[in-house]
Amino acid sequence: MGKIIGMDGKLPDYLGILLDKAGEMEFALFEKAVRTNAKPPITGKMTPGKLKKAGIMRCFNEETMESWLEQRGERISEKFRIVWK
Repeated sequence: MGKIIGMDGKLPDYLGILLDKAGEMEFALFEKAVRTNAKPPITGKMTPGKLKKAGIMRCFNEETMESWLEQRGERISEKFRIVWK
């Protein structure tokens, strides 16, 4: 179990840590999709140029707080959602 620490008025620090972790999880999900579901799959280093050339873009729904990847209008990844409880 993780260490319990007090907030001490440092909410922005903890929020930043949570958002960084969510970003890492989203990147891992999207990297797997780009390497397996894209046609053709992206190999080597993922760069913005390679993704643009392959027609891959990140989509985001502000109402549901979900994001996913599409390639030329077809969804190629699972939806990633941050659930705040």
